[in-house]
Amino acid sequence: MLPAGKELAAAVNAQIARDEAALSGAKAFRKRLTQLGVSFALYKALVRIALPSQQVTRRVAPLNTKPQPVAHVRHILISLQPQGKHARTDVQAHARAEQILHQIQHGAKFATLARKESDDPGSKSQGGDLGNIYPSQTVAAFDHAVFSLPLHHPTVIHTVYGYHVVEVLSRGTAPLPLSLQQQEQQQAFGKWLNQQMQHASIRRIARVKT
Repeated sequence: MLPAGKELAAAVNAQIARDEAALSGAKAFRKRLTQLGVSFALYKALVRIALPSQQVTRRVAPLNTKPQPVAHVRHILISLQPQGKHARTDVQAHARAEQILHQIQHGAKFATLARKESDDPGSKSQGGDLGNIYPSQTVAAFDHAVFSLPLHHPTVIHTVYGYHVVEVLSRGTAPLPLSLQQQEQQQAFGKWLNQQMQHASIRRIARVKT
C-alpha cells in the first residue's frame, strides 16, 4: 500500500533524517543544499514525490541481499588499439601476452608487469588488481575465466578488448555492493514496467476491436 496522509509525512521526515545523518547533521545538509542551489522546500517536495515510486520499486523488485559468487582477480591487458601506443595486430598482441605470462611463470612480479605493460588504465596503477568480480559483471569470455580458472594460475585469455593475462586470487561468496543491488533492482523494475505497459496496450486494443 502506498503511503498517504500522515504515513507519507512520516516517511518524508524519516528520509530527511537519513539524508541529514549521512552528511553529519541538519546544518551540514542544509549547507549542501544551498551549495547545490536547491531550497529545503524544493528538496522536501521532491522527496514527497519520489517516495511512493520508491515504495513501488521496492515491492516489485526488492534488493537482492543474498550472498553471490565472487572472485578476486587481477589482469594485464594487451590491447590491439592501446591508447598512446602503436596499434598491434592480433598475432602481435597475443604474442606479447604470452611473453608476459612466460615472465610471470619464471618469477617476474605480476603487479610490476601490470604497471609497466597493461593497457587497462583503470587497473594498471593498482598492479592489475580488479578487486572483486561478480557473475555477469564482465564480458562473457572474461566472466567464464574468472569463475573457472584454477586459483593462482595465470592464464592468457581473449576478449573483445584484446588479450589478458588473468590470475584469480581467491573465490567465495558475498552480498552484491549496494550500487550493484540497486542496478539490478532498476533493471528488474524496468522489465516489470515494460511488461505492464505491453499488457495495458493489448487490453486497450481489445476494447477497440470489441
